[in-house]
Amino acid sequence: RIKVWHLPTGKLWATTVQLETVPTQLAFSSDSKLLASGAGGDAEGLTVVWQLPDQRPSGSSSDKSSGVVSADPVAKDGARATTSAKSPAARMPPANAQLAAALRKAGKLVREQRADTDEFRRTLQGVAGDLPILPSSANLAPDGWLNLTLNSSGTGFDAYRFTSTLDGPADLCIAFVEPREETNWYVLPVTGQMEAANDFDREDALDLPGVDKGRSVIFQLLAQGTIAPRAEYILWFATKATEAVELKLLWKVVPRGTIQDKPTSDSVAKELGLKTPLRFLVSSSAEPLKRLSALRHGAPVRSLAFSPDGTTLATGGGDNQVRLWERTRGTLRQTVPGAMVVFAPDGLSIATAATIDGPTSVAIWDATSGQQCHRLEGAHLRLVEQLAFSPDGSRLASGCRGGIVTVWDTATGRQAWQPELAVSPRTNRHRRLSGHQAGVLAAAFSPKDDLLVTGGSDSFVLQWSMASGGMAGQIEWHRPSTRCGLQRRRQVDRLGRERQYDSSLHLCSRARRAHHESPRP
Repeated sequence: RIKVWHLPTGKLWATTVQLETVPTQLAFSSDSKLLASGAGGDAEGLTVVWQLPDQRPSGSSSDKSSGVVSADPVAKDGARATTSAKSPAARMPPANAQLAAALRKAGKLVREQRADTDEFRRTLQGVAGDLPILPSSANLAPDGWLNLTLNSSGTGFDAYRFTSTLDGPADLCIAFVEPREETNWYVLPVTGQMEAANDFDREDALDLPGVDKGRSVIFQLLAQGTIAPRAEYILWFATKATEAVELKLLWKVVPRGTIQDKPTSDSVAKELGLKTPLRFLVSSSAEPLKRLSALRHGAPVRSLAFSPDGTTLATGGGDNQVRLWERTRGTLRQTVPGAMVVFAPDGLSIATAATIDGPTSVAIWDATSGQQCHRLEGAHLRLVEQLAFSPDGSRLASGCRGGIVTVWDTATGRQAWQPELAVSPRTNRHRRLSGHQAGVLAAAFSPKDDLLVTGGSDSFVLQWSMASGGMAGQIEWHRPSTRCGLQRRRQVDRLGRERQYDSSLHLCSRARRAHHESPRP
């Protein structure tokens, strides 16, 4: 899905329904009336142009959300999926001394990030016979959710047994309302070991009856025939809660390959008995994004850019080709080499960079004729992944994976400046005396054209003076890496834990170099 937020109020402004392909590239038109999305994981490079709502959200961000997009999740028989006191509840029984000790030890191993060790597996498998049976959630309608009570024993760790009733290899679908306290989870066989493909989606704005607004819902599929025929497994949860907390759960074992394509929230929800597409909360003044047109680049999309007047859309792809399209008719105007593309402020030229293996080059092209104006070489030894024109179009900034930031004179095609380099006496190679020590992932000029701001995977946001060419300031905020945008999905390891990537968007005050606001990921 694509979600558009209104920064002055912090409200969700507009959203799409579940998309067939994951959009990895986004670009707004200069008048903020259009949004383009491109699929980086799609071999055909599906690119869609959306129309944004005319009306902006009003009021404070604390206003209650209302309004919906798409259909309501209901049980397959048409009954609404709600929660009531009649829903089955499962809690850990009073633990015997051996079971309590095993649960405490397992929780400690999770906190130490050692849940992938043989010690953790043996600890749980040794007390599997004492664990409670996980009730089936297959026939809960109209109640909808199975209610589990976590941390009732005070160990911060809970585990339940379940058995596959299928005679062949199977996959496991899970959905649960994430507790407010940090929670880890996974599945373990009672005997032996298990590997699984286990991507999950976290949905933060679902309108689910019986689920408090603002609560996140996790949808997960353990695929590739993970669940063996008639085998017994352990589903465990580790929470940092200091008291007992409720967890709402749906789970189902399905035949292997039931979900053929890459799992999504909707595909997992459908197998669990919820009607799809899922229903999302939006602000009272928001509307769904309207799909205007679609085109196919012919390769995974690596970059998108609107011309200033909004009549042309540029797509850069994994085929190292930049294509310029007439937006309203979807006809191809020009094709030039490159994968990264940006428009000059006057719309008369574009800058491109190759983002494939091989010699790195930056070039400036006439946007109408497709003729090359300048080839900018000699500054980057690694792939260029960021380009930005200054507001008056007189300068072009480029940043590469090696951490080098270079500013070019667009009239002459010559370097204006780059961070100072020196030759290391030990390695006889160039090293940076200032600037990013890792890849440059974002670049933007200030509206007054006096500063260039860059963000890198070294966790720093750097400010460069256009007058002196030197560093004007730095902010170390994102840890451990500045992604400079919103991630498509939290990346997780096979135990369901988040990898150490920052997925938030931070707004900072340049004058104070202080954190200003951190919207939810």
